[in-house]
Amino acid sequence: MRNFRCILFLISLTPPLIGSSANAAAPGMAPSSPLGIVVSAENSRVGVDTNYAGATVYDGDRFATQDNGTMRLRLGNGQLLLFHATAVIVHAVPLGFSVNLDSGVASAASSEGHTFELIVNGISIRPADAHRAVAQVERVNSAEAILVVGQGNLKIAMGDEVRTVAAGNSYKLEIKDSEESSSSGEQGPQGAVPTGRSRNRLLIIVITAAAAVTGILIWRATVSPTAP
Repeated sequence: MRNFRCILFLISLTPPLIGSSANAAAPGMAPSSPLGIVVSAENSRVGVDTNYAGATVYDGDRFATQDNGTMRLRLGNGQLLLFHATAVIVHAVPLGFSVNLDSGVASAASSEGHTFELIVNGISIRPADAHRAVAQVERVNSAEAILVVGQGNLKIAMGDEVRTVAAGNSYKLEIKDSEESSSSGEQGPQGAVPTGRSRNRLLIIVITAAAAVTGILIWRATVSPTAP
């Protein structure tokens, strides 16, 4: 497994300040409700336009960072951090936000009573309850991702498979094909002939425990005592 630098971010989750819109509605059309705001952007892009701090974020917006870029967004009462060479699409969900990770590394944080969802390779990652949560996920390829749980328990789901993982650990999420054998009506020397159908299975492998997270990029969040 390749090595990663450990990055520690201390942020305060505070109510968003909505700035001027970067996606004004066309005449005669009602604008959608803002999802949040870009807090900071370095060598980052949204669509084909260079992104900038203070831009308003809307449901369905696409964001991308260059090889030397980073971006931080405040989405409702939560926050999203994009590392180098990362591409995402953001959406609004009840009491939070959802992020489709197409490439790179993204960290998400939610405050008490709110939520987020990180989607990578068809795997859904979200807080298991209404408590504060912090998670970071890296898309390695179409069948593998690395998850770091910084705070709170998380629920990982793919299809009908649902698992809960604890804070303080790093996990490798692998998608594997598994043969589904069922009788085809034909009998061979060993009995029923498999149909050859297959389905994807999710394997969750613990990489490091709480005391050894230094090998993985991690985003830790602190919440102001005055924050909701």
